[in-house]
Amino acid sequence: GTSHWYHPLDEALRECISWMRSLRVRGASVDEWHQAIEQQMTMIHSRADEEMSFWAGPYRHPDTGDEYYHNASTNISVWESPSDFWEVQIHYRYSLLCRDMASVVDEPQPLPALDLEGVQQASSPAGSRGSSSARS
Repeated sequence: GTSHWYHPLDEALRECISWMRSLRVRGASVDEWHQAIEQQMTMIHSRADEEMSFWAGPYRHPDTGDEYYHNASTNISVWESPSDFWEVQIHYRYSLLCRDMASVVDEPQPLPALDLEGVQQASSPAGSRGSSSARS
């Protein structure tokens, strides 16, 4: 079979390019850029909150003692904290949108605030419930 690998930020880049292109085509004002960035951040925070609701951990692997996280919806366990993935997603999108806004406006503008509250930790408290094998 054929295998494919995509960069974890490919989807974020494609979504941001689409948003930025639509803003540029219609000649969006600074206020419209700010609103679009706020909408994008609200959307990605909602997506992160929904996704994080399925994750629990960190747990301790019974054989190695390494920490892992488990997704009850997909029954997948991972070594890396899923909140780290969403933090990177949020920062990346925010940075792309703000940089693009700065490249099209005439006057330097203060950037909208970036709020990462709620994306910092997995949804369940730490603990080790039973033995489950973690996959990387």
